[in-house]
Amino acid sequence: MNRYILSCFLVFGLFFTHSSNGQSLATITCLEVQGSSVSISWNTATNPITFSTNHIFATDATGGISEIAQSTNLSGTYVYSNVDAAAASVCVYISTEDIVGGTPNFTNSEIFCSTFLTATASVSPPGFVNLQWNSASSNASWLAAVNAEVWLEYPSGVWNKLATLPSTASSFNYEVTVCGEQLNFQIRYSGLPNCDFASNIAGGIFSDQTAPAIPTITGVTVNPSTGQAELNWDVNTSGDTDGYIVYSCNGTTVNLIDTVFGINNTQFSDLLSTPSSGPECYLLSAIDTCYSGTPPSPNTSPTGSVCNCTIFLSPTAYTLCDTSIDFSWSAYSGWSSSVDYYVVVHSVDGINFTPVDTVSGNNLTGIHEFTSISSGIHYYGVVAYSNSGATSTSNIQSINVTYPNPPNINYITSVSVNSSKDIDITVRSEATLVPHKYILQRKNLYAPYNWEYHMDITQSSTNIVFTDSQVNSDDVIYDYRVIVQNPCGYYLDTTNVGRNIRLRGENNSELLLNSLNWSKYEDWENGVQEYEVLRSLDGAAETQASTGSASYLSFSEDLEPFLSSKGQFCYRIQGYSEPISYFPNETFFSYSNKKCLDQEPIIWIPNAMMIHGENDLFYPVISFADTAQYTMNIFSRWGDYVFETNQLSEKWDGKMNGSDYVHENAYVYYITVKNGVGVLYERRGTITVLKN
Repeated sequence: MNRYILSCFLVFGLFFTHSSNGQSLATITCLEVQGSSVSISWNTATNPITFSTNHIFATDATGGISEIAQSTNLSGTYVYSNVDAAAASVCVYISTEDIVGGTPNFTNSEIFCSTFLTATASVSPPGFVNLQWNSASSNASWLAAVNAEVWLEYPSGVWNKLATLPSTASSFNYEVTVCGEQLNFQIRYSGLPNCDFASNIAGGIFSDQTAPAIPTITGVTVNPSTGQAELNWDVNTSGDTDGYIVYSCNGTTVNLIDTVFGINNTQFSDLLSTPSSGPECYLLSAIDTCYSGTPPSPNTSPTGSVCNCTIFLSPTAYTLCDTSIDFSWSAYSGWSSSVDYYVVVHSVDGINFTPVDTVSGNNLTGIHEFTSISSGIHYYGVVAYSNSGATSTSNIQSINVTYPNPPNINYITSVSVNSSKDIDITVRSEATLVPHKYILQRKNLYAPYNWEYHMDITQSSTNIVFTDSQVNSDDVIYDYRVIVQNPCGYYLDTTNVGRNIRLRGENNSELLLNSLNWSKYEDWENGVQEYEVLRSLDGAAETQASTGSASYLSFSEDLEPFLSSKGQFCYRIQGYSEPISYFPNETFFSYSNKKCLDQEPIIWIPNAMMIHGENDLFYPVISFADTAQYTMNIFSRWGDYVFETNQLSEKWDGKMNGSDYVHENAYVYYITVKNGVGVLYERRGTITVLKN
């Protein structure tokens, strides 16, 4: 309390000494400073018969005490304007005059002083406004009934309550959060009915000189969609925060990388970050709105003492046939509450992740265990969880998994004898990213009925063809099946059984017939649709000789239409499949072995001729022979040469070397011809020559 106010209380003490007992007592209900004036409100409890006047006393501008007004109202308000209440406290009391028996009596009220507020800039610590004021009363009961409220006007015309204090409070420090602005303050006592018991308004132009609070980083993480490091923090507790300065830190090296303006902007994406190469570490400070110095700079908070670093998930790879993948990562740093646990997450699309392993916060290794995994690109990350519930995600590592996914289809579509008499076994499968092993097993129907390993092929294809050259396809029927094995050594599937068609045949020269029979093809899903008999004559291209249904297993062919041929007949059987459910739009076929039935030449030779008669030319009639390999020689009984030719169309007319006719007699002939496969056939005999 300043000396002026103290002197007022001493003077008022003199007034109390002159108080006399009376019937009435006035109570001051409100003192409100209104600019330089003071509004005084009262209420008097008295006997209206004896009440005369309320005398209002107050300190004046010179510090003296004087009666400033009289009122005959029991309650009322008086505005005391002959004083500067904005410069000092004004103390007031009311003396109530009663007339009892014609004698005036005076009763003095309690002393109240207007609250005088001062607002000065704080020297230490800087950046605060120091508010000081006097108490309005020393009355304990009155003080107990009210609170002192500190109010601020900023911006102009807008008042906000800063604090509610005990009524006995006389000071308050306000931290300035604006720069070079007019700030006005007022003390108001609450708890009084119908009364704004308010101080003067004190203020001035003040500037913030205090650095904002250190911002709290909630976490650094890697955004899986962008692959960039992101820094997140809480809205700073200092209301004058204008923005945040982001620093990168690496050991003892700290570099400013960007400034984020706006107190409510609490996220930063580092576009230059490479969290897939290693941890990205950051520090953060706050700046306020007040610039000072040369060059001007804002008040800037220090950074935290611990760099906040992203989790770096180290690269790893998948080894073919492994049933797990191991991971390791760097620790998350920066949380005051430490890491509670880490979760390894996995995705097949890079978007939707599921946990595959959880480890404690002091463990930096994890594992993804599985019984099988699809081939392709797989994505992994690590998520850290703090004890306070915050999270941070590592960089995402992609792993190219080449797990041997099995083919879904494995089917023998054909067991067919080729032109080399080997047997081709065709397996329809699916192409896979990793080659699988196809193991061919065989059993001989005429040997002990056991499956035996025969050969294998490792490849990835839709068609796998085995060629079995260790066969007797003319005489033996074989069963085949294929077992599929993945590169990890696991047997996955066994195909259907395939069986070759064995063709047999014989010729009957006397009846001019070729007879064929063959075994069934085994084993298409829905059996054989039809068999086709293919014939090749004298080495020409195959043509269809006959067709029949699945039960058609034999064929006989009349050879009379082919007498002019060389007699070289070769046959094959082609079986066609019924539709197979795996391949509804395809028809498969299988060839038997080739069976060739070579006919012996048929040679008819006359035994006589008559010159100038009905049969005056000598020549043989030949079928099933290669007439290009034909010779005919005729000799006399004494060995004289008579005639020769190598043209079947050239005939002997009975002349001696083409000149005169020979005498009637018996003559010797020698005829040679080859069949269709080059075998030489000879005919010797005699012919009797007669003359007409």
